[in-house]
Formats: sequence, structure tokens, C-alpha cells
Amino acid sequence: MARCAGTDCRRWRPDVLVRSGRAGLRLDGAWYCSSACLQTALRRRLRNGRRVARRGLAPLSPIKLGVLLLVSQTTLTPTLLSEALDEQKRTGLRIGAQLQRMGLVSSEDVMRALAAQAGISYLSSVDPEPLTHAPGNLSRSAVQALGLVPIEVSEDKRLIKVACTAPLPRIALGALRELTGWMVQPYLVADNAWPALLGAYGTAADAGPRAVATPVRDLRDVAVRIAEVARQDPKLHLSHVRWDPYLWMRVEGTAHIEDLVLPMSDPGEDEPWAAEPTSH
Repeated sequence: MARCAGTDCRRWRPDVLVRSGRAGLRLDGAWYCSSACLQTALRRRLRNGRRVARRGLAPLSPIKLGVLLLVSQTTLTPTLLSEALDEQKRTGLRIGAQLQRMGLVSSEDVMRALAAQAGISYLSSVDPEPLTHAPGNLSRSAVQALGLVPIEVSEDKRLIKVACTAPLPRIALGALRELTGWMVQPYLVADNAWPALLGAYGTAADAGPRAVATPVRDLRDVAVRIAEVARQDPKLHLSHVRWDPYLWMRVEGTAHIEDLVLPMSDPGEDEPWAAEPTSH
């Protein structure tokens, strides 16, 4: 006899029914007697998920961007930098944009300094065309939430190269690393290059199998959707990771990859995280 994996359930079913798929449903190898039991277990599991850790990246340089530009640009003097800082208080621009507006530095000068500050490399240009085939096999929803566009994948090295804008989204980088188990190598790109990269990702009609995205409003939606897929695929696996302000879940089955990205709040207070009692 097989026993339901739900911690609040004591139901049993004959092994022959469970093995044949005629009773219950499976997720991550565990058997649940009903969709309701699986949904309750899912809500508990997702509510208790830990947030992504800050690790694996060099710490941000304590040197301010203006100082880095001052050191690297012979045409930028301390007096001019001071004038730019005063003007920045009026315009509200970031210092790099302010210096560009005043014609004191180029956009590539700023990119180079931002990359040095973050301890990573930068790209002066990226061809959007290869991105239409969705390298990294993420859904567009996940890419947009992460603020990271995969630009190249090395299967043998288990490495994903991604483009991002400043400031470096360190927590999102950690989330991508934790969920995929791959190394993630970020490159800064200019703010004005980002919309084209994001717009191109995964748009090719002949891109082949890729992750799909399903809109979800709360944990109830998430649990219902995963239970629906689990009923069709007994080999379903769920990975998930939290990073403010999102919970990202990836459901992978025999021939199915699906991303569910849920905007989240404090799980102790807000309705999207509320659990429901078990019912059969």
C-alpha cells in the first residue's frame, strides 16, 4: 500500500493503482492521494522557501563612480567633477549620465567605470539576433523579472553568460545560479541597449523547445497549475528560488518546462501567500 506524502493526510492506496497512475499524482517522486493534498504541500513548501544568498560574486568596489572616472579620464578634473555633482543635485540624474550630458565623458567611459566598480566586464554592443533563439531556455517572464538576458550558453562548462544594466543585480544573479545550478557570468550593457535585447529574447518561431510562462496571481494559482501538470506527468520536478520581490518556480517534466514567476510580499501578511485548509 502507498501512503500519501501529505503531512496532514493518512490516506493509503493499493500499490497497483499508484504504479499504474490510476490513483493520485506525483511530484519530485513523492505520491499524493489527491490534487488537494499536493496543493497544500506545495503552498507550505513555497512559503517556507529560503531567500537566495549573496555569494559567488566579487564585492562592489567602495570607490565611487565619479572617482573612477576622474582617475581614468585625463580631461576630467576635480573642478569639473565638482561642478557635475552640483548640477546632479538639480537634475536628479545619475553621475555618469550627468557627466555625459555635460560632454565630459562618453557612454563607453561610463560603462568601463561601472564595470570596474562592479568587478565584471562590459559589452559595448550585443547582436540581438542570436537571442531570438532563447539561449539558456528561460521564459521571457523570467528574463524580465530577473533583469538578466542570457546571451550565450556553454553546455560543457555549464556556464550562462548574461547581459544586464547597472546597478549589478546581484541577488537576481544568485537566483539564476541557484535555480539552474550553472555558473553565471554577467556583462554590463548600456541602458539604451537593454530594450532591444529584452525584446528579442525568445521570439524566433523556429527556436525549438523552450520554457513557457504561465501567469499566476498568488500561491493558490501556483498550486493549482502545478497540480494540473503533475496529473499529466508522473516525472515532474519542481525547482524554486526566492529573491525580492519575486518567487520563481520552474516545473520540468518529460517534455515540458514551465516558469511561474510570482511577485511576492511578506509571506506573513499578504493575501497572495495565504494558505487554504486541506479539503478532499
